[in-house]
Amino acid sequence: MRRAVVLLAVLIALAAHIGLTAAQEPVSTPDPSFAALEDAPKGSIRGKVTNSTAASTVPAGLEITLIISDENGQPVQRSTTTLDADGEYTFPIVPIVDAYRYVAVTAYRDRIFSSTFAVGTTAVDEYNLPITLYEPTEDPAVLSIIGTVAQIKAAGSTLEVRQVFRVRNSSDRIYTTSQDLGSLRFVSLVMSLPPGAQVISFDNAARYVVSQENFSIVDTAPVLPGDDNLVIVVYILPYTGQPALIEQPVNYAFDGQARVLISPDTMTVSGDQFPALGEETLGTQKYRSFGSDVSLQPGDVLRYEVSGVAAPEPTAASSGAISASNLLLTVIALLGVGLILAAIVLYIRGRRAAPLTPEQEIERLVRQLHTLDQQHAAGQLAHDLWHRQRAPLQARLDEILGPDSDDE
Repeated sequence: MRRAVVLLAVLIALAAHIGLTAAQEPVSTPDPSFAALEDAPKGSIRGKVTNSTAASTVPAGLEITLIISDENGQPVQRSTTTLDADGEYTFPIVPIVDAYRYVAVTAYRDRIFSSTFAVGTTAVDEYNLPITLYEPTEDPAVLSIIGTVAQIKAAGSTLEVRQVFRVRNSSDRIYTTSQDLGSLRFVSLVMSLPPGAQVISFDNAARYVVSQENFSIVDTAPVLPGDDNLVIVVYILPYTGQPALIEQPVNYAFDGQARVLISPDTMTVSGDQFPALGEETLGTQKYRSFGSDVSLQPGDVLRYEVSGVAAPEPTAASSGAISASNLLLTVIALLGVGLILAAIVLYIRGRRAAPLTPEQEIERLVRQLHTLDQQHAAGQLAHDLWHRQRAPLQARLDEILGPDSDDE
């Protein structure tokens, strides 16, 4: 699963957050509290900007901003320059500090695109940070849902559902829309929930908008070409103890496996799309598993019935918030336990030193991702730097999961 990264802001947001200004030569704006940068060894950062949408070009004179942040993700210096005639940029004199982070960003078609970010080391004095642009598309036909899993815990009069969708963009354009939600966010994916669903948590609350009257959520993260967006949401449904019909419309073509995991074992699921698959254990929790490969068109419905005896009412200490461990289990449920563990074992065997077990490696990465998301949602981490810090962690997790994680 490849994770390219695009920054979710328009040009005015970039100007507000990282101070883009027109410049023909590199112009630096250091934070005065970081005068020590002046004493750091100097290196250079360069890169080429390309447009990966067919028959598209890179505009001449595009402005590039280099952001340097410290180990805590706080920006300490910004520099700007413009592309040369060959579509390349150079920052010839850059302070290189161990563990500092370096990322290049640019505004194009009212969206912000970026390089991956490099972690500084004084042993290296030259860094290459290319940036890839894409033309936008609002055509939902380029999207498909390639898998979903709903983990249901029945307790008292409530079904708590932790659901993850995996959505893919098959085009060579970035999928987003021109529907402005305010606060410099644009509609991307719209995911329908079952009627009566009440959203209580997300993996990253700042990324989503809830439309309660339509029982749907809006994802503001653009979907990059060939990329998979994971949409993770927790919601509750009422449960009277009588069989409950769950119907969930799909807004994009669905071609993959749909699964429901339910607990306790006194509960069951029935429906043509959800035959019994047996028992599955995630962490310490046992689930009864149901599901199949389905092929649906936009507007079709995932449909199943839940019945059985729920567990006692949850205690006050329980919560629907997506903790790091809960997020880990949700991802495992979608991608498959056996595949993940096998990929991790092979990955670790190929390394000289692997102090972590497979489970610990996944847990560590998911915990770090979750911490970054919490900091961003709380306003403690700037939007652009949140993306840049998240990118290598997500890339490592994707590498561990393996390139063939579509099949279980």
